[in-house]
Amino acid sequence: MFNAPGKRGRKHADDLRTVVDAMLYIAQTGCQWRYLPQSFGPWTRVWSQFRRWSRSGTWAQALTVLHAAAREVGGRTEETPSMVVIDTHLARHAWRVEVAHGRLGRSRRLAKSFENTTTSATGWLQVACIATALRHLSRERGGRRPAAVAA
Repeated sequence: MFNAPGKRGRKHADDLRTVVDAMLYIAQTGCQWRYLPQSFGPWTRVWSQFRRWSRSGTWAQALTVLHAAAREVGGRTEETPSMVVIDTHLARHAWRVEVAHGRLGRSRRLAKSFENTTTSATGWLQVACIATALRHLSRERGGRRPAAVAA
């Protein structure tokens, strides 16, 4: 899903894994684009790719794939839940909601609203959710990094 060719511009290079890692780094640390470490490549490439994927819905598609994979690893039979109920009177759905919010709160990029557009803000929220899903999947698979997701 990350290798889908665009209508304009040059074709994707082989370093898309590095670009995704750079976006996960920014989501976690909250660093500014211009202060992105050189090991991730030019910040302008990462920035333009983030904008492109946010606008095209690539982050939402990646999150859908990761959600299905997490349900499979968790032993769920269906890719999507048949029903979701959040009842604040049950101490267990309220605790889980608070835990989910706490995990997202660890992404420093989400700590303050730096974004000028809702597309960008939504993109960073999706990247933070992807990072959480990747951590969950890697923990469930014995600490190995899921290579098929970003490739």
